[in-house]
Order: sequence, then C-alpha cells, then structure tokens
Amino acid sequence: MLRVLLRAAGVVLVLAIVLAGTELAQRNATPVDVDFLVGRLVEVRLFWLLVGAFGAGFALALMLAGVELLRLRLLARRYRRLARSLEAEVHQLRSLPLAEEPAGAGLGEGARAERGR
Repeated sequence: MLRVLLRAAGVVLVLAIVLAGTELAQRNATPVDVDFLVGRLVEVRLFWLLVGAFGAGFALALMLAGVELLRLRLLARRYRRLARSLEAEVHQLRSLPLAEEPAGAGLGEGARAERGR
C-alpha cells in the first residue's frame, strides 16, 4: 500500500514539474540577445537561457559536492587506516608477557630490609 502511495506521489510530482515547466516556457517565450566576451547569441528564447543557467548552476554545485565528497572519502580512509594500526598496536601490547619480577623480589623479608639500608 505504501509503495502505491509513493509511486503515485512520484507521478504527481513529475506531472507538476512538467506543467510548471510548460507554463514557464509559455510565459518566457520572448526572444532576447545575449552578449558574451567571446561571442553573441541572437534571438534566443528567454526560457532556454533560464534552463541553461539552471543547468550550469546545477552542474557546478554537483562538481563542488563531488570534490567535497571525494575529500571526505579520502579522509575517512586515512582515519580507518590509522584506527587499524592503533588497534594492531593495542593487540600487540595486550599480548606482551607480564613484566618479570625485579631482581631480589624473591628474597625473604630480612634480605629486603638489608637491601633497603
């Protein structure tokens, strides 16, 4: 039941976007001239300029997000390696034998007292 509702909501959303795009295209059908530094576009519909500007902004945002995502993935990989090396060090330290008794630890009370003087 939930899948049917989600699919219906998706269809309604797509239809709303198509209708809004059609309305935007009709209202912005005026031809305009655009001068660039290296060229000129003559009598281009304003709607297509808006779509192009939106697409360029979307592509730029996607590229910036991709660079940031790549940086975060590399940082996460570095931290995973560091965590693995630290876990290996902890494992190595846990598996070390206990410290041996210091010299003279096996002597009786009298020998310890003499040694302390």
